[in-house]
Amino acid sequence: MYFSSSFFDFLIKFVLCFKVLFLSFQKSFLLLSFS
Repeated sequence: MYFSSSFFDFLIKFVLCFKVLFLSFQKSFLLLSFS
């Protein structure tokens, strides 16, 4: 049980980091395309 909860915690952190990176990349791409 402890292993699965820690795994899910790691998975959530990974997904959140990926989302933040993707959003920042998208934002910079939009800024470049509109400038």
